[in-house]
Amino acid sequence: MLAGIRNYHARLVAHLEMESPSLARDRLLSALRRVPWQPAADFYAGLVAVNFLYYLDGCDNLGRFDQVLGQRYEADLATGRLSMDTGEQWVRQLWRNMDESGGWNVALGGSTSERSPAYNRLTITCLRAGRGLRRPNLALRIRRDMPQAVWDAALDTLASGCGLLPSITRKPTCRRCTTPGWFPTRATWPTSPSAAARRRWYMANRTWDRWTPA
Repeated sequence: MLAGIRNYHARLVAHLEMESPSLARDRLLSALRRVPWQPAADFYAGLVAVNFLYYLDGCDNLGRFDQVLGQRYEADLATGRLSMDTGEQWVRQLWRNMDESGGWNVALGGSTSERSPAYNRLTITCLRAGRGLRRPNLALRIRRDMPQAVWDAALDTLASGCGLLPSITRKPTCRRCTTPGWFPTRATWPTSPSAAARRRWYMANRTWDRWTPA
């Protein structure tokens, strides 16, 4: 099996080498000559590796994407190698690949193995990149201490009309969510956090003209 994967990878590299040189082609080729056999040198190479393995695995799901590539994303932002706008464009292209290939799920946020918060700037970028898309299903894992910026990005994505953002919480958090006034305060968010009020808010704030079908 491994020999077959190496052969498939070599054919991809050979195909790119026959393409006309361009900035995008050269960058992709440079990344594929390294990944997935060696660690990704930056966030872009990490994306290329994830995309390669996604298709190799049958176009299903990407697991905890923001935890896998979060450190490389933060490192590239810190050095100025990457902007959040560019990062969002790259992630959105990956999401479009999943949408067009019938892929399914990406898990975001939640807790680390040490039970500490597992949110980062890539979490926010992943949410923003999903606006208006059909897939992937962005399974946002909610904690009581989830940052306000993540709440805002999640609600904005829901308001885009995509309908792809389930929220996953533990039972204590679910009980807390039914307490009036607990949901993050936003200008357009209903004062009552009841399920009926949330549904009415979703329907009133969907912007179908921004829907971009595959």
